Amino acid sequence: MEKKLSYTLSFIFLVFGLALLVNSQANITGAFIGVSNSPSPQGYFLGAILILISFILFSSGTSNTDEDQTEDENQE
Repeated sequence: MEKKLSYTLSFIFLVFGLALLVNSQANITGAFIGVSNSPSPQGYFLGAILILISFILFSSGTSNTDEDQTEDENQE
């Protein structure tokens, strides 16, 4: 996968994953007046999965960069 595409997808997955994790917190106003709905565990799970995918894409993009540099040095 191309380095720039890998970084872009990694950033998008990271933003969506963090948004799901932040959005799944309990509402402070509802918790204060006693009406607290329990946060859905699917939001935590999906957010964690998206962040994990983001780190995998980012690390694959950086490993491709290292391989490209060694190939360029070998050709010279």
